[in-house]
Amino acid sequence: MYTTTPNRLLPKQLLETQYSEILFRGFDDHGNEIYEKTDTPSSEALPAIEEIIYFSNDELVRLAHKIAAAYRFSLLPANGNQKKLIIDDLPFNIKVKKSKNSTTDSLALRISDKKWWRRQIIKLADEKREHIAHLNKELGGKSPTQVCCSDRTIKMHKERKEKTDKFLKSCNKIIRNNSSDPFVFNLLDVADGARKNRLNELFLDIKALEKIAEENQFGCAFITLTASPEFHPNPKVGRDKYSGASAREANQSLQKDWRSILDALDNIGVDRRSGDYFGFRVVEVHEDGCPHWHIAIFFNQELEILEAIEDSIERLYIDRKDYFANNKRDIVRIIEKTSDDTATPSSYIFGYVLKALAGEDDDTATRYKCAIRAMGARQYAFFGIKCATGKQRALKRVAKDPDAPAHIKQLAEQIHPPMDLDDRNESQLTARVHFFENDSDKLSFEKEEGKNKYGEAIFTASSIKHELDEQSVQIAGLCEDISQEQADKLRRKETEQVTIVINYSSKAKSKKRSGRPLTKLKIWMRFCAPAAQQRGKEEIRRAYRAARSLSPHEGAPNQHPDVISALVALERYRMTPYKSAGTIS
Repeated sequence: MYTTTPNRLLPKQLLETQYSEILFRGFDDHGNEIYEKTDTPSSEALPAIEEIIYFSNDELVRLAHKIAAAYRFSLLPANGNQKKLIIDDLPFNIKVKKSKNSTTDSLALRISDKKWWRRQIIKLADEKREHIAHLNKELGGKSPTQVCCSDRTIKMHKERKEKTDKFLKSCNKIIRNNSSDPFVFNLLDVADGARKNRLNELFLDIKALEKIAEENQFGCAFITLTASPEFHPNPKVGRDKYSGASAREANQSLQKDWRSILDALDNIGVDRRSGDYFGFRVVEVHEDGCPHWHIAIFFNQELEILEAIEDSIERLYIDRKDYFANNKRDIVRIIEKTSDDTATPSSYIFGYVLKALAGEDDDTATRYKCAIRAMGARQYAFFGIKCATGKQRALKRVAKDPDAPAHIKQLAEQIHPPMDLDDRNESQLTARVHFFENDSDKLSFEKEEGKNKYGEAIFTASSIKHELDEQSVQIAGLCEDISQEQADKLRRKETEQVTIVINYSSKAKSKKRSGRPLTKLKIWMRFCAPAAQQRGKEEIRRAYRAARSLSPHEGAPNQHPDVISALVALERYRMTPYKSAGTIS
């Protein structure tokens, strides 16, 4: 089978042969699939790429797992040269990424891994499905029935998310600190918290860029880059010039245009790391699935940056006749705040961020997300400035560590101040500006060398250190895996140990607003909202409905199980309620 003669079997043919000889035999005691090779090939053949776009999620997963099993059997008897031939000739034009630490054996393990194939097959099916929708003009147009992304891809995305959330909920972790009780959580809590925090962090980062620009008297422009007409599969206006290109190719053309603009700035002596310009860009999608970019750029007005950008875009659009000349002010728009009523540059760009990154309950945002993911694009990115997102997130852990060294602890508490701090937003924004300009360079990660599951050498950030501190703070390896039974037991124990007493102060009872006493909803929200928000919108509504019928002056809310549940969450997440309405002891 592995002969070097001209008639030798090629790797793809080898896979097709092996694929038909692989049979699924069930699951082992740990729930892992069992495949075995038979001498009698089945009638099932490796499907074509055009077929898999109609597969369900379960069928795509089964295909990926069977391909991985076929490669395990194919690579088992192979020598080094034979493995290289197989690795370089994968089906569906899939390429395996090679790093400097990759070896033939590690790459062979990678293409034998069912999780790796699952990612590749799902990504390939989504991209091909959307490309077929573009070719068939199923998206956008003058009378659109589907916009941005096909309904089938949206449905499959939601099914995957449900399964992923279920899996994350079953993955329980515990953090044991010497100075406090063990803290139990599951990975779904972490994922939900990350999704909620992402928009807040982005807004603060963009606002910090705006403040840095104001301090340096920089100008601001809002650039919209669109792909050429041949990339638009079903335009609502204008002539149809679609060439059959995919959305991935359209986004790659936009990347190339953006690099040309940056090269033009390099050519006039403005280096992209000089700090003379910086900003943020976000990908949005037309109704027909073709991407376009929105870019907010802050720039030194003493240099000819704006002129160089306009000249570069005009050259890029030279094949579009008078398009740039007729739409110059829409393509490169100057943003100036002339009065209190004028939108700031940060709010201007953040409107597009919200549209692109809203939650799963927003249909438009979900369609953007699925379309952008299918084309393999990065949805948003900063440029020209070191935001050091990894360091910012590491400092969030440091802020909760009572034993952290003085300098890094101070910086962490500035970036992530307590929830009850007066003028918290302004304080946090000021700290972030200093962090971008100077403080991030004072921090460094300490990395440990290890190996991934393919045997490749990797370096993982294990701790972070401030240049003025002698010691570092550990940020990795703090969690331990625990079973569902252990997690439930610890949570019950934690709930039993928490004693909650609400002390309504006379000031809180008698407080007036617009001539009316403080309503039950407002009192409940001051006590419970900070915690209930961690439990999601449905928990907030349920606990509110229960508490709304109770009088706060009777002391009854702290007896209701839903309110107790919210307050227990408050203790668990170590969040402090608004002190003006009462205390928790």
